[in-house]
Amino acid sequence: MRPELRSFLLLTAFVFVLNFMGPLALLLPVPFIFYYKRVPAPYRAVSAGIVAVLLMLLVRDPLAHFVVLVQFISLIAPFLLFLSMQEKGYGINTSIPAALLLTFVLIAAAALAYPLFFHSPIADQLNTVLKQSGFKPSPDLNKALTSLIHILPGIIFLSEGIILLLNLMIFARISREPIEFHNFRLPDTLIAAFIIAGILFIFTGIVPAIHSEMLHNIVSNTLIALAFVYFTQGLAVAVFFLNRIKMPPLLRLACFVFIFIQPGPFLVTGLGFADIWVEFRKRSFIINKK
Repeated sequence: MRPELRSFLLLTAFVFVLNFMGPLALLLPVPFIFYYKRVPAPYRAVSAGIVAVLLMLLVRDPLAHFVVLVQFISLIAPFLLFLSMQEKGYGINTSIPAALLLTFVLIAAAALAYPLFFHSPIADQLNTVLKQSGFKPSPDLNKALTSLIHILPGIIFLSEGIILLLNLMIFARISREPIEFHNFRLPDTLIAAFIIAGILFIFTGIVPAIHSEMLHNIVSNTLIALAFVYFTQGLAVAVFFLNRIKMPPLLRLACFVFIFIQPGPFLVTGLGFADIWVEFRKRSFIINKK
């Protein structure tokens, strides 16, 4: 068998198995990158397309069809985009935001498309699942479900964004072409978008004249996405100092565990916001020179 064909088949197999690995999907870069580099660019999309067709053939339930395909596309497409942009010479300050933006757009598109394919509201779907699990319906439960559904796209973006970031960090460790994640920095002007979204969130929720539930929900999910972007910048700052300290692997792993459990994410997000004005990494170089 030709090496290119073997690499193509193995890449397709790994991408397919990814959908059934659960938490082990975090190991995606190890085999994925190895064979990704050996498959010509046009065939990478063909590989993903074959997997999408196989998933549609294997999954029978229409709602499961929708969920599996959305999850597959919103995880694989941004990672493919990132690797493609890296190959073309784009820096991480362009490729990482592009990958996160594509994730957000795909999830938003899925949220908008859901009512077109399923006439039953997602709240009814969740209520059915809860009843099967032994929960009794109540007004409080329905209120909590409604609030959750409004920010569900943002929550999905958070979970998939974290998986994407962990994959990129693993990629940075095992790739022969390090991406230097520790140097990642957002444009300072992006904070204006966060402030505007925050103001809209407050006013669309409490001012009757401009109250709009749809606009309020859109702004809520946008705020969650922007906060995660600044979490990414804070994570880059944390990685920068971990690299400077040169911690032992086990202690470094413990630091990352803390970063991804409460209250770590809030602290790291705050670090990302503070970096706009304090510029921790630049100050570190100035102190070292002194």
